[in-house]
Amino acid sequence: YKIKLMIMVLLLLVIASLLGIILSKRIVLPIKKLTNLMKKVEQGDLSVQAEITSSDEIGYLARNFNLMIEHIKNLTGKVFEGSNNINITNEKLSSSVEKITTQASYINRNVNEIASAMEETSANTASLVFFFKPVLSPILAFICINEVIPVNMIIGILFILIGSIYTILCNIKLENSNLSCISNDN
Repeated sequence: YKIKLMIMVLLLLVIASLLGIILSKRIVLPIKKLTNLMKKVEQGDLSVQAEITSSDEIGYLARNFNLMIEHIKNLTGKVFEGSNNINITNEKLSSSVEKITTQASYINRNVNEIASAMEETSANTASLVFFFKPVLSPILAFICINEVIPVNMIIGILFILIGSIYTILCNIKLENSNLSCISNDN
């Protein structure tokens, strides 16, 4: 009876060991495959797909791995698209800056030419240059490059114009009174 019992126990141990080996291979092998796929993804290969061979936890893990890869692909695509959009916007911005710089140079050159021409005339005209030069720049910028003139700048321009007209009128009156004094002396 003891020998039969020992043979049965040995036989059960052998069967249990074989079942354990088979079950562990069934669990460990898919996990090893998934680990190898993860290493490929780590190296940048997003074309890998895990085989879903069961509907248990291992199959669930493989299915979620594939979903994760798809999300990474989508995110990578969005980042690439965003980068392209930034490059396009940067190129447009650079082009706009070049145009604005060219227009500003053109405006500055024209204002300086006007100032030079005005400086060659009388003192009254020279005072016009002093007062009108700050007025001309925003107006020319509005005309040439459609730059918006803020309300406070428009008010400032009006003050400059009023002050300029007042100064010019005072200078004309002063010159006329000096002329009449000179003619009365003769």
